[in-house]
Amino acid sequence: MQYPAVFVPLILWVLFIITSPNSLKLSSIGLLDTASISALLCALVLLPLMITRSFIAHLISAAMILIIICFNVGATLYSLTYNSYPTLDFSNVIGSGIHLFSVLQFLLAGLTITLVTWLISKILSQVTSNTSTFKLTITTVLFCLVFIITQDSYKSSYKARPISILTDTNAAGFLLRSALPLPIWVQDIETMKYHERIASLNHFKEFHELPEKYHADSLRKFIGAQPQNYSTPYPKTYPLYQTPVNSTSSRPKENVIIILLESVRASEMGIYGAKNSASPFMDSLAKQSKVFKNAYSTAPLTGKSEFAINCSTLDFFADSSASYQDTLKNKRCIANILKDYGLATYWFHGNEKEFYNRGEFLPKIGYQHVIGEQELNEANVSDILAWGISDTALFKHALKTLENEQQPFFAEILTLSNHLPFDYEWNIDFPKNLTEANNKGVYFNDYRKGIYYTDQALKQFFTEFWKSDLASNTHVIVTGDHGIWAFDKSKTYSQLSKDEHFFRVPLIIWSPDKQQEIHTALSSHLDIAPTILELLDIKTDNSFIGKSLFSSEEELNNRLLYTMYHRDFGYRTATEACAPVNGCMDFLNTPQCSDWATALPKAATEENKLDMICSPISEVQDFNHEVFPTHYRSSADDHRILLDYLQIGLKYKLEPDSANHSISQSEI
Repeated sequence: MQYPAVFVPLILWVLFIITSPNSLKLSSIGLLDTASISALLCALVLLPLMITRSFIAHLISAAMILIIICFNVGATLYSLTYNSYPTLDFSNVIGSGIHLFSVLQFLLAGLTITLVTWLISKILSQVTSNTSTFKLTITTVLFCLVFIITQDSYKSSYKARPISILTDTNAAGFLLRSALPLPIWVQDIETMKYHERIASLNHFKEFHELPEKYHADSLRKFIGAQPQNYSTPYPKTYPLYQTPVNSTSSRPKENVIIILLESVRASEMGIYGAKNSASPFMDSLAKQSKVFKNAYSTAPLTGKSEFAINCSTLDFFADSSASYQDTLKNKRCIANILKDYGLATYWFHGNEKEFYNRGEFLPKIGYQHVIGEQELNEANVSDILAWGISDTALFKHALKTLENEQQPFFAEILTLSNHLPFDYEWNIDFPKNLTEANNKGVYFNDYRKGIYYTDQALKQFFTEFWKSDLASNTHVIVTGDHGIWAFDKSKTYSQLSKDEHFFRVPLIIWSPDKQQEIHTALSSHLDIAPTILELLDIKTDNSFIGKSLFSSEEELNNRLLYTMYHRDFGYRTATEACAPVNGCMDFLNTPQCSDWATALPKAATEENKLDMICSPISEVQDFNHEVFPTHYRSSADDHRILLDYLQIGLKYKLEPDSANHSISQSEI
């Protein structure tokens, strides 16, 4: 090869682009930023060889190549499995990586890196041996020019963009702009907030106390007022931890069952305003239950919703669930609390309990009996539908098991049958409104049939439940885990209206008094655990974010309700609903996300740094598909303070190990 100084650096440039964090998910200007930063990195790699052709120069260039590629790969893995925000705190990754190694393993890893670096340097030495310094200099200068031109073009495109989002920026470029405030960079709100978060972590580490903005009084404006007869004993170290003035010591005599319905959203139910309801039984159940009309899931996945329901804490991880995080397994959740008060605790599901690491996680948060597909098969329950045991068979086994329990109990029954892709042989008859031809789309129609199947399985459960002795002393909470990103194809939906369909879920509490109540205050899955404590008249230490659903309307409305995406978040207050620009829940073989062009501002303004679209909540709560945003916000503003505090909790515990001892500084 006559001119390796061109071909080898070009290959290196392409390699840097391909391995850049989330390169496949970046927008067009995000890819432009990636190409620009990669050109700069190529120039830096060539610089030592341009100066001298010694072995040390080759070694330095080889080390830089290895560091860049490792950085890119590490950043990609980190952003996919850990962090749901546009921040990439790589100090966490490096620190965690070091702790994974023993001294011997760490030395072996160092030797491996040294060997790889040496091999790369030998390869570089071979391919550049016949290349003149002049040619290397020209190649380096060309890469520098490419960087300057493309970065200037990126800067212009970024500023001209109506709203800029995470996928518009390369992760390596983000960190370079954070460290080097050069005129050519685009400095945005996220960069400043990144510095603030890192400073907060360092502050806590040094002084054993959270910065003031994370103290209890500051977080209360996001989670609402503290319940009466509770106090916050550690406002500067555990701001969410609260203790009752008078704890409850008596053992509850009533039972609680949570029925968590897979992929059932409120917009398809008559009780929530659907003209052609897919849930006739739940509509009738609502007539003798407490119904919460404006209830929301806080998460896009079942495991995350379960975590919110059981622990009254947000699961803010990208992709993977909090159930995989060791630091959060020690949190005192509702099952642990009820077990301490003498209740037997059960969990039932028709799929493998290893999914979402439930087999390990659920016992650690208090579930004594974790019954998944394997246990059901051992009990001769083998009726398969979709992803596992059918809902009807699951309900039948769960009810039989609970009827035989001799002590008060708490149980969660997680359904499964109504899971995408919904094109199953349901083996039931459907009403005409679910089978007649229409132009709404096959996927959407199949989804509504799945809801009807779940509704009829729930009907069978309650029919038998009401015949049993349990009906006289058991509260049953029925809710959906999340919605589905599937919509009537005959209509055009804005992102805000789709967001409302996805996160709004049914929430119904049936109690032995059979009294109907309609509650219109904002509520979420986070409120279920505190509500169970009130239903059973338990007052005990906890660090729940939610409030009892029977709190005053003013107390429930005077807070934020977060709706977490994979790497972004939305929120609702009593007056507005906000969603991330280009937010979408695109799972497996669901219909692809739509073009959100209609949801963006019409003209480029200073709003280009805002990445959330908002509208009055009164306009979206009726599931109006034509509601488009009326104003814009930034996800970097104070609305994320609670989420940042929870992220700090990954390094520092969210609550003390025991409610029975005082906190020492060494425990922080």
